[in-house]
Amino acid sequence: MKVSERQAIADRVVHFYAEISGCNKYRTVKHFEEEGLKRRTLYGIIQRYETRGTSKFRPKTGHPVTVATPQFTRKVAKKLLTTNLPERKIGPQFGTNHTTVGNIKRRLGIKTRKCIEAPKYTPGQKKRAKTNCRKLYRANTHKKLVLDDECYVMADPENIPGQRYFRYIDLAEVPEELMFKPKEKFPKKYCVWQAIDEDGNVSEPYIKVGTLKSDEYREECLKKRLLPFIEEHHHKSDIMFWPDLATIHYESSVQTLLANNGIDCVTRKANAPNVPQARPIERFWALCKKKHSEKTVPAKKHPRVSPNLVTN
Repeated sequence: MKVSERQAIADRVVHFYAEISGCNKYRTVKHFEEEGLKRRTLYGIIQRYETRGTSKFRPKTGHPVTVATPQFTRKVAKKLLTTNLPERKIGPQFGTNHTTVGNIKRRLGIKTRKCIEAPKYTPGQKKRAKTNCRKLYRANTHKKLVLDDECYVMADPENIPGQRYFRYIDLAEVPEELMFKPKEKFPKKYCVWQAIDEDGNVSEPYIKVGTLKSDEYREECLKKRLLPFIEEHHHKSDIMFWPDLATIHYESSVQTLLANNGIDCVTRKANAPNVPQARPIERFWALCKKKHSEKTVPAKKHPRVSPNLVTN
């Protein structure tokens, strides 16, 4: 209940007590109890009147409200809801500190959540991505999609980006290997190629050090791994191969190989740019990297790494 409403009730009670009931406490309390007011509240109002001779409340102690006024609160709330600025940067813009901004945020029930990462499109990409995804879906509803992709994976799990925490009772007793997360300036990494279909089947990976070249992609990835993978799980006429827009995927010898083997491939013009949300292999890479980051010791040698390594 607001202070003004409480004051209005107190004025009515005192007026009835002094002018109408002839200072009869029992009659006054009985009358206002019928309106739903509590007996303890009514006796408190009467006692205050008898002690101080007035029904007015004493002014509140402490510093008057000069910052979190209704107008100021609305300005801060608008800034919180329309920008991604942290509270520590919003406060100085209004001549206050982040504690006041945080108090306003909690009082208004404003909640904070982490932003979801999404692709950043150029104007042309955004239009082509939407249009080409729709066309790709409508044109291939009777076919199974097979996707491939390349990903770079750190050889040492400690170099994979991400937060790492340690627990302690006495900070001075924490060993250095727990307190610090070492990071190499030029870490060794592998290039991993793999294919996946929309049923969740994955091909044998091709792993190498360095950049994947078009001739390697044609011989090692397509001939030795992709074609056997398709023959094992599907009929060639029942699938649509959907690579990304990397240059090696649309090199003339690569496209010739796919055509000679009866593999339908999404053309460069019809391919949708920058749509990781529509390509489940991107999620597959994220899960693999998460599993790899849980290891504590890097692999010294991988049996599937190509013998013709390109050193960094």
